[in-house]
Amino acid sequence: MRQCINLRYAVTVETKSRLEQLQKMHAADPADDFCIYSIAQEYAGANQLQLSLQWFEKLLEQHPTHAYGHYHYAKVLERCDRISDALAALQRGLAHAKQANDGKAAAELASYLDELTP
Repeated sequence: MRQCINLRYAVTVETKSRLEQLQKMHAADPADDFCIYSIAQEYAGANQLQLSLQWFEKLLEQHPTHAYGHYHYAKVLERCDRISDALAALQRGLAHAKQANDGKAAAELASYLDELTP
């Protein structure tokens, strides 16, 4: 039992450390899409979904063509039972991926869109 508690603590500390590093990087370059995306993902992984959504929204406001931002934003929206919002995010991401001729991203977005569509 003690080992599990220590492992959970280690993971929490590791996540906090990564978040702190990413926050510092973001402070140095607030427009860096990698930092914003990574912070959103860290919050999603820590099950802090509202913070994750806020960072994904910031990412997509600054970088609306970030296809994988739309994909993972939709994943968090789905976890929040906001399916219609997730579908809209996927549709926007798919349109951007097609416009950029990013076939891989378009295929992944389309597949997830099909999966969520009733």
